[in-house]
Order: sequence, then C-alpha cells, then structure tokens
Amino acid sequence: MSRSNLQKYYMQAKRAKPNNEESHSTPLSCFHYNNEACSSSESSSMKAADVVEINSTLTLNLLQSQSVLCESENEDSEFIEDVPVELNLQPPFSEFESESSDTDNNEAEKHIKFKLANWALKYNISNVATTDLLKLLHDHINEPLPLDARTLLNTTRNVSTECVHPGEYYHFGLSAAIHNIFKCVGTHRFKNSDQISLLLNIDGLPLAKSSHSQVYPILISIFGHKCVRMVGIYHGYEKPKDANLFLKRFVQDAIEVINNGITIDNNKYLIRIKCIVCDAPAKSFIKCIKGHTGYFSCTKCQIEGQYLAKVYFPDIENLRLRTDEQFRLHDQDDEHQNGISILEEIPHLNMITSFPLDYMHLVCLGVMKKLLYLWCFGKPQTKLSAAAINGISQSLIDIRECIPEEFNRKPRSINEIKMWKATEFRQMLFYTGPLVLKKFLSTDRYLNFISLHVGMTILASEHFQHLILYALDLLKYFVKTFQTIYGIENTSHNVHNLLHLPEDVRLHGRVDNFSAFDFENFMQSILKYVRKSHKPLQQIVKRYLEKMSSVQNNKEDITTFPLAKDQLLLGIDKMEHFKSLVFQNFVLKINFPDNCCCLKNGEIINITSIIKINRCLEVVGKQYLCKNSFFDRPCESADINIFKVCDSNLGSSQHFKVSDIDYKCMKLKYEGQNVIMPFLHG
Repeated sequence: MSRSNLQKYYMQAKRAKPNNEESHSTPLSCFHYNNEACSSSESSSMKAADVVEINSTLTLNLLQSQSVLCESENEDSEFIEDVPVELNLQPPFSEFESESSDTDNNEAEKHIKFKLANWALKYNISNVATTDLLKLLHDHINEPLPLDARTLLNTTRNVSTECVHPGEYYHFGLSAAIHNIFKCVGTHRFKNSDQISLLLNIDGLPLAKSSHSQVYPILISIFGHKCVRMVGIYHGYEKPKDANLFLKRFVQDAIEVINNGITIDNNKYLIRIKCIVCDAPAKSFIKCIKGHTGYFSCTKCQIEGQYLAKVYFPDIENLRLRTDEQFRLHDQDDEHQNGISILEEIPHLNMITSFPLDYMHLVCLGVMKKLLYLWCFGKPQTKLSAAAINGISQSLIDIRECIPEEFNRKPRSINEIKMWKATEFRQMLFYTGPLVLKKFLSTDRYLNFISLHVGMTILASEHFQHLILYALDLLKYFVKTFQTIYGIENTSHNVHNLLHLPEDVRLHGRVDNFSAFDFENFMQSILKYVRKSHKPLQQIVKRYLEKMSSVQNNKEDITTFPLAKDQLLLGIDKMEHFKSLVFQNFVLKINFPDNCCCLKNGEIINITSIIKINRCLEVVGKQYLCKNSFFDRPCESADINIFKVCDSNLGSSQHFKVSDIDYKCMKLKYEGQNVIMPFLHG
C-alpha cells in the first residue's frame, strides 16, 4: 500500500465514531477497549454471546490492520510510530470485578501522584515546569492526573502572616512540628519513653547578597534525633526590633504543650525544652542580655571583661557561676541583662543550664578559626612563615585520599581559609591538625594546639565521658598558654567560654548532642524554597507545607543494623560476599580509606572481606600487631585511641564477628606510616 493510501486509511479510522453500529469494521481508534464504549443503555444489556461476537470482530479487524501495517512497514517506518499501539481486548468486567478494578486504579492513581509529587519536591522543580509535565503526561497515560502543580502538591493558596515590626511572621505550630517529627522518625522509637526532650534553635539567615532580606526561623528537633522542623519563621529587611514580640506565639504554644502534654497514637507524652542552641548574638537577642562584646557578656559566669583594643577575659580560676534564680531576679540588670525575656515564662526552662554553648560556633568557627587566622594573618609574633603555610597546605592536600566517605568536604589549602566552612575547621581540629601541624609549629604552639585537640576529643566522644574533669584541666591549660603565646588581648569571649564547655557536656552529654550542625543543614534548605524576590516568606511557607504534606509515616519494620550491601558475585567458596557494611552512624567497606575499624577489645583491623555464612555476617581482616602513641604530651595519644601503626606489622587474615566492631577509624598517612584516629562524627 502506498504512503498516501495508508495515511488516508489512518485518518478515516481516526475520525470514525466508536458507537457506529452499522460499520462492519472497527476503526483503529476503538481497539483500546474502555468503559466509554459500553456506556450506552444498549451495551449495558449485552448478552455474553454478543460480547464474544464483538471481541471476535475486534480481534479479526486487529489482525487485518496489523497485516496492512506490516505490508507498509518497509515503505515508511516513521509514520507507523504515530499509530496507537496500546491495545486492550479484555471482555467487560462483572460488577464485582469492576469495583475491584476501580480500587486498583485509585491506588495506581495515588501511587503515580505520590511519585510525581516526591520527584518535584526532591529536586525542587518549579511549579511552572511541573505543570507543563503534568499537561504532557495527561495526553499520554491513562491515569487521571491534575493539570496544575498546586493541585498535585497540595499547595496552600492563602498564607496569613502576622506583623512583627519591621517584618512579618508565620507560625506553623509547635504541636504540628512535633507530630511531623514523630511521623518522620517513627512512633516506635519513643514507645519506651513518656517524656520528649526538645532542642530549640533560633538564628538569622540572609536570603540574598544584593539586599538585606533575611529570615529568622524557629527550629526544633527531638533530643537524640536529627530530624528538624520549623515552628515559625520571620522575614524582614532587618532583624525583629522586639525579641519578645517575635517569640510571643511560640512561647504561648510552648506553655500549652508543656502543661497539657501531647497525644500521638493514643500515647501521651510530656514535653520539655531541654536545650536552646544558639550562637552568641542570637542568644543575647532572645535572652535580652549584653552582646558578646560586652564587659559582662558571659552567659555562664559573672566575670568582668577588660579592654585593650577590644574586650578580653583574662581570669581562669575562681569564676562565679550564674544561677537560674539570680537571672530571674535580674541581679545584674544594668551589667548583664537589657530587659526581661519572654522565655522566662516557659515552664521548667532553666535560663542558664538550658542554654548550652554550641561548639560549632564556639570552637570550630570560633577558637579553631582564630588560631588559623593568627597563623596566617596575625601580627609578626604570631604569624607563620610563608614556607610553613605552604607546607601545611601541601600536607592537607596530600592526605585528601585518606578521608572516608562520611566527610563531604576534603582537606584543602589554608590559603583558602577565608572560604572554609565549619566542618572543615572541625576536621582540622579533630583529625588532620595533629599531623599536618607537627612539623611546622614550634613546640610550645603545637603543645598548646594538642591540648585543645585532646580536650575536645574527650568532650566529643562517648567513650571518654569519665575524663571530663581532665578535659577541663586541658582547656584551662590551653587558655593560659594561649594568653602567653598569642597575647592576653586575644582571650576573646569564645576562648574564655571553653572553660564552661565541660560542664555543659556533663549535663547534656557529648558536644554533638547539642550542636547547631543539624539546624544549619536544615537552614540551607530554606534558601532553596525562595525562587524569586517577590513575597519570599509566602514562598517559604508554601514550599515547606508542600514538603511536610508529602512526609509518610515511618513504618515499624525499621532496618536492622548492621546491613550488608553491594553483593559481589558468588565465589568458589559458596559464601555471599559484599562490598560494604552499613551501621547506623558509619559505613565500612573492603577498600581503603573506609576499611579500618576498632573492635570492642581495642584491637585495630583492616577489613579485606565482608561475608555471610549461614545468615551470619562476618568480616575478614588483618590486625595490627604493634600500636604506638603518636604523641606523648599532654598525655599518651594511645589513651584516647590515637595510634601510630605500620602496614608491615599486620597479622594474618582472621574472621571477626560483626557484633565485635565498636567504631570506625580514620587512617591517615604520615611519614611512611599510618596514624589511626577514632571516627567521632557519624
């Protein structure tokens, strides 16, 4: 058949009516059987014989049409692609089967809608692009889909904000935020507890570099869990003038929830605010106290600062600690407090101990950053030589290959120090610093840094909580020698507050339990919610509510750790082999740099295989036979599980139970050997 005749036949078939009873040949457009073809009263009273006859006719015409198309296939293959190929020749369903089909279709419809909505939210697809995709899919798939992204994502149409001078505020609600965290984490994780401890974070976030547009979100998480949710958010072109007005809705909400508790899945929970985690400026704002440059700015003790080009805090011993009772009596109205904070109305909130020091800002972005700046940009008596700076930078670059996959950022040159993030300063303090600084710092400077390193390692580890008093002595030594080496005028607010950090660890656990890292990660997602400059608060609220509406209940069947992943081909030993072993806080692999770990008996091994024998997981590895301390001052590094080892001292391969693994180790190359350090931040 020629191209023109075939196209003419196809167009006639396309224009033909499906219910043309006089026609003896069914057009191609009717080959897809649907309910519309059976919607007339006559078709509803069909007999079984009529159904068979119709299906026979449809099948015969289908075969004839397919033969016609096959004849013309070699003539014009591009044209054949336009012919509908989706066919359904099943007979009409009975009444029961039709209801079952409707249910299946509804489930399929919800399934495709849910997948599309999650895809759009995961990749932050704009509503215009999502709407265009929905219109495109509408013409090519059978499942009914909405034609607008706002319907698919359940977008809130009207956002009612409140005036908080000089901007506006939206309140999501504390109870709604707690419910959503339970939904995300799973209620089964709290079945053995009747009290929920909350962490609260408040901080400013600039939305643009070209304007002063900024937001102040109120964030919460549940102590021990990383899931973060918003309770409220303020937007303006400067910070709120009155902190009490900004916090009013939250405090009212908190009082009600704390006094009445909250019921989730027929279980009632008591709610307490355990910690309010903020940096120094945000803390002074919400507590109505002096800023960190004030003479009486310390939130933990009544030390008076002194002035020498800037305010510094020289005292180390005999510090008079503040108490909650004194704070509420406003004993230092003129010296420490600027006013009365509305946070004092929250039940069971201690205005001193419930505001722990955040080590992300205090140590990583504070003390560690200050040390590096003194070495790179300080006065001649504190600054390192250009050769030393280049040597440190090259050493950092050389150990990039040794950094495990849990670290998103690899070491880079300290010539880029002004662009470093908090995680890079943390990496320098806990892991790479002791190695790369050893050859380039003088003995007294290196000992000063190592004192900070050891003290913070103790405060960051679950294994060394019994050494908190020793950590306090080390931090006192650090502050004292810091004053001698770098000048007493550099004993800033952050350096002084190192003396109070061990007490917060004693009350709340290791420093990562009350750090701002999780909150800062969440705040970066807020930036993605703003797609244009017009009404940024309304955009944030709509995008956030879309995200929350898509959160599904976490099922009870939680994955049991450890979990073997990435199975290899079955070997001749008939055992199952895997590439990786996933624990709750880290991942071990069979290749460097993720194959080193410490056993519960203190032995260090390199994993070479991960196997499953009779449904039991084991690792095959080689144990280091000789372990030495990397440094011996201010203590033996072996006392805090830091060792210097050599690969030539590895033993023979052995099998170890997965249950014997305690924690992951970082193995850094150093002068032909390796330095083993415990992995602290899962």
